[in-house]
Amino acid sequence: MRMPSKPLELPPAVARRFVDDMRAFHAEPNAIKRDEIAARQLHALKRHHRGKLRLFDVEEMFEQMKAHVQRIRLSVLGGAPGIG
Repeated sequence: MRMPSKPLELPPAVARRFVDDMRAFHAEPNAIKRDEIAARQLHALKRHHRGKLRLFDVEEMFEQMKAHVQRIRLSVLGGAPGIG
């Protein structure tokens, strides 16, 4: 996914909802419900980003954020060297 040239500036409430939906997305086993969660965020993010965003982009953001959080947890907990 091509990331925006500038970081996406989100109001705190929108950012919190993004994180809540990211957690719900990863906890949901049903693919259709996962798409519904991502679609909700797609609509919310389009209000704050003028570039092109697709459902796939939101799902990719969720995956990247999950991996990033896991790396942070490993480094904080004394995980494997070179991670984080």
